Amino acid sequence: MSFFNFYGLIFMIAIMIPNIIYAIKHKENFENQSQWKNIKLQKLIEFFEQIGRYGCFTFMIFNFPGTYFGWIFQKAFLIYLSVNIILIFIYCLIWKICFNSNTIFKSLSLSIIPSIIFLFSGILLQSVLLILSAIIFAPTHIIISYKNADKYQQEKKMNLETLCDKIELQQEIKTQVLEFVNNFNFQDEIQKGYFIYQNMKDALDKTRNLLGEDLDGIKILSCMLKETLHTYKIYKEKEIPEKIFFDTMKCFTRFINETFKMTGKLSFDRYWWTTRQVGCHLFRIGELEYEIKQTEEDTYISLHIPSDADFSPNAVDKSLSEAKKFFEKFYSELKDGEYRCHSWLLDNQLKSMLKENSNIIHFQNRFEIFNEGEIDFEFIEWVFNTKSKDFTTLPEITSLQKKLKQHLLSGGVIRNAYGRIK
Repeated sequence: MSFFNFYGLIFMIAIMIPNIIYAIKHKENFENQSQWKNIKLQKLIEFFEQIGRYGCFTFMIFNFPGTYFGWIFQKAFLIYLSVNIILIFIYCLIWKICFNSNTIFKSLSLSIIPSIIFLFSGILLQSVLLILSAIIFAPTHIIISYKNADKYQQEKKMNLETLCDKIELQQEIKTQVLEFVNNFNFQDEIQKGYFIYQNMKDALDKTRNLLGEDLDGIKILSCMLKETLHTYKIYKEKEIPEKIFFDTMKCFTRFINETFKMTGKLSFDRYWWTTRQVGCHLFRIGELEYEIKQTEEDTYISLHIPSDADFSPNAVDKSLSEAKKFFEKFYSELKDGEYRCHSWLLDNQLKSMLKENSNIIHFQNRFEIFNEGEIDFEFIEWVFNTKSKDFTTLPEITSLQKKLKQHLLSGGVIRNAYGRIK
């Protein structure tokens, strides 16, 4: 075998042709490659893959003196031709059959076969540089191909109908959402603003202006749920567990149920809040929700208490413990972040209305109150399941309702206090 390997060149051209055709016809798949949780490891593996790739391409065609020692046995050339022709035929056949798919089988097959060709050729030629390049290329290329295919498969499994089912969206609402989505031309770029904390409100305003009249909130709900499919991709890229994703996105179903209890009508009116969930700023971890709150001064973790939460001390303890692990793993810059809460539940006046061992007082005692906060009446909605400001009509079923009603009728107020976990 001379310096120039004509057969190696033919083999490389045969391998490259389907790849070039695919790259031209499916450019978007190359622009949307998998992003690993460990970016440094990804970059390292991609770096070595490129070294191995270009090494294999070069040493399949050129034999540099002193780095190769010719055919390993007498009939090695015939075996070299026969086996590589068969492997390349299988390679091209898989490309033809699976051209428009992106399965694990396709990715593994089309990464393993070239790796075998390169390593097999290097051994028969006794080419040290080709063998070394193939050893570097094979594992790195197979890992990257698998990661990209797995990302695609996970995304493919999730569509809007599946999402609605997973978050147990009310059937009537689900039907309306799917119908709207199928007949509306979405402006995806506008909703991308949800993923930048400071741009959430602006993105929401632009979306609502585009939608026009939306009395029951179905239009904005549909837009948010559709954008949540992109949120799902971010969760998968970060490898955040699906349970946290679905628990977080069940906020849509919960809010619709809460509105139904108060109005008797299935509608969605919390779009001003759910930008946080859609934009990957707020996560439900166990019983509590945790928002990555960004202000001009600092960034901290803000606690929220969903209406369906188990508010017992043990459940809160478990949630806080899981949240600490969550931020250490997925948002390491917040592993030592401060946990704060801004809520009527921290109003010190509640201590005189509730028993010391009540869940609310247990929760209060976790915090150092640094600001007594502003007067607010939103708590009425959560405690009394009504938005009515006519205090005389408020129900008195629970002891908390009775004492809060009495407090309001006597001219008292409740404040949304600010606290940080001790």
